[in-house]
Amino acid sequence: MDACMSRVKLHTPQGRQEGVTLVEMLVTMSIFLIITSLIPLFFNSLTAIPKQADARENAALFFQEIHVDLRFSVEHSTSSTQNELFIEDKRGRQISFHLFKDRIRRQVGGAGQEMVLLGVQSFQVREVSDGIDMTVTFETGETFSRRFRHVASKGGSQ
Repeated sequence: MDACMSRVKLHTPQGRQEGVTLVEMLVTMSIFLIITSLIPLFFNSLTAIPKQADARENAALFFQEIHVDLRFSVEHSTSSTQNELFIEDKRGRQISFHLFKDRIRRQVGGAGQEMVLLGVQSFQVREVSDGIDMTVTFETGETFSRRFRHVASKGGSQ
């Protein structure tokens, strides 16, 4: 084996030392940094489409939670400004849903900070002859509406 290795010689130009120069290192690092700075842009474009689906799913889950609370309610009403829903359940607890900053907050008995929907621009609740109309508009501009038919006695506006 030593005989084979002794025949292989590296031929380098006279006077040149082997290694990486500072210029080569700077060029390599520049290319690497350019490529890594483009990676977040690529991932943002991939996640933009699911955000729209997330808003639809979140609105559906929110409306489902409202439906369950209304189904087990004794009485419900809306605020005079039409941006708050009050529900009294069978245990006598007052449950409210209202817009707080950019989210819809659920409170039980005036306490608690359960955020049930995030990224909300506007929240409208109004009583109609056969139930409650609810409209949620997200910061993305998407709007979702749902009508809940009366399942408990109407209590009037507070």
